Amino acid sequence: MTITIPSINIVIDKEFKAKVPFLFLLLLLFSFALVMFERSNFSTMDLVDFQRFEYHLQKTYSISFIIFVVLFSAALGIAIFFGARISRLLSLLVLPITLVPALVMGSFYPALMAPYLAFALTLSAGALIASFYREPSFSNVWGTASKALLVLLVLSFFIVFDKVSATKDAHMDAFFASASGMLPSSGGGDLSAAIRALPISKQTIADAVTEDTLKQAISKEDMQTLVAVAGGTSEVSDVGYEAAIKQLRTSIVDKGDVLAAGVKTSLATQFSTPSGVSPSAAMLKAQMYSTPAFKPFYDNYAKLIALVAVSLVAVMNFFIQLFAAAIAVLLAKL
Repeated sequence: MTITIPSINIVIDKEFKAKVPFLFLLLLLFSFALVMFERSNFSTMDLVDFQRFEYHLQKTYSISFIIFVVLFSAALGIAIFFGARISRLLSLLVLPITLVPALVMGSFYPALMAPYLAFALTLSAGALIASFYREPSFSNVWGTASKALLVLLVLSFFIVFDKVSATKDAHMDAFFASASGMLPSSGGGDLSAAIRALPISKQTIADAVTEDTLKQAISKEDMQTLVAVAGGTSEVSDVGYEAAIKQLRTSIVDKGDVLAAGVKTSLATQFSTPSGVSPSAAMLKAQMYSTPAFKPFYDNYAKLIALVAVSLVAVMNFFIQLFAAAIAVLLAKL
């Protein structure tokens, strides 16, 4: 039996030798980028702390985060530039170059190990994808950066999902603590009084449900169809149509007023608190957990938070892609 192992040809040409120094620059930039990301002080708890939303929002345009975006963009641009016009095997040299600082920094900050590895894999993916293109044109570089950052986008979902799933109860407690702090105490009254004072009256419904609105929703042809379905054979005249619309509006307003009053009474009873006291986090949590509609929200809570995080990463990726593509094209023209 003969086992043939295909040979692996590694071509080390002048272009590769000229690009080797950029690996050391990549190592330096990526290491500093990881330091800046740690100093940005992001946490999954930021996504559920509504009371400090303005403070958390400031992190996205802090000096540390801006420097991180610039450094990571430059690192991705260099990785794409390095991978272009060399063999796929040699382009994988970016992987150990980025894994080393990711693992070292992750040992100092274990909570950030997963994001650091995701950043390293993103740069490695950029170099590998770039090796498939022989000409580093702007369109090729832009597409390469987009595909590499897609890796970061997917990994960010699983990282946040895993972190929130592991500490779901802690995140839920933070969510209820934040939500309870934002609920009003109704100026010295209880929450039930605030619910009963909601401006949903008969006049409100009458203003919202006009005859023109009903005519847009139910045309004369629709009315004729309803008559036919009910077994009627006569044609709906213009006068009959107008009368039916008016009668329908009157019925909606009258019954809507009764329904709104019932809903407000039911909610006020469920969220009743002692006079002058806002509902505590524990009270709000107990009330929500007793609501059947809350169970799907709880079951999918980690997914929802992960999707919110992905949307924020997608915004960040646009700027990284723009800067990285510009840097890669600029280096290719040197």
